[in-house]
Amino acid sequence: MKILLQNIQSGVNINKGYWQIPLFFWKYFLPHSQKSIIKISEYIKYNNIDIAVFTEADAGSIRTNFIDQVSLISRNSGLKNGFFFKTTNILKITNQGNGILTKYRIINNKQYPLPSIGEPRFLCQSTIEIRDETKNKNSKNTLKTKNKINDRIKNNEDLLNVFITHLSISKRNRVKQIEEINNIISKIKGSKILLGDFNISSDDELLPLQNENFKRISFIKTYPSWNPKKCFDNIFLSSNIKKYSISKADILVSDHLGLILDFDIK
Repeated sequence: MKILLQNIQSGVNINKGYWQIPLFFWKYFLPHSQKSIIKISEYIKYNNIDIAVFTEADAGSIRTNFIDQVSLISRNSGLKNGFFFKTTNILKITNQGNGILTKYRIINNKQYPLPSIGEPRFLCQSTIEIRDETKNKNSKNTLKTKNKINDRIKNNEDLLNVFITHLSISKRNRVKQIEEINNIISKIKGSKILLGDFNISSDDELLPLQNENFKRISFIKTYPSWNPKKCFDNIFLSSNIKKYSISKADILVSDHLGLILDFDIK
């Protein structure tokens, strides 16, 4: 199973150097092309991504010509199930948040507010049913079969809890946000993956999230995308997910590089 983590920068598409910021700063507020969003869609489709997670997505505002970027990616990538978690809405100029798309059924979405002064920050959770659909289609559609499926869901079997976050640029805020994320995730049973843009200044900031049951697996520099020097984007896994590999996404669509997690749950 493959997961893509990508900060999509609301389609602003600064990926060559800091010199682009003064030239393209207007894109943060005014209508601009969605070419980079289409490029992400094509990348997802070509690389057979099963779950795609986005930070800095826009669900439709003036700056995107009221195009919902998560829905646009869904239509062009083949990932039909999704959800947008709104985090910031400034009049009709921006409608920013985190998003998830998947080929699997999403059975629940939840959004937890995190301590923050200034821009609101959240931990977003999607619970995904990842049972083998091929086996399910071949099974007889009996009450007994349905009850077995429902029991597995109730017991957190065949479920994957995907958590998404985008933390503050203020270290003081991040310390409190990371503490709250740990409090929330530690109470959730079953398979868990935490992904997002953590904006950290040092790896030590993430130590409170790590224990024998939950570990950080990404140490790849992702920011800035044209000359990566900082590990802003990170992925954590619960200990029951033992087979995995992680790599950079071979695509330039924002000031962050994307990450691809390839894993098995058994």
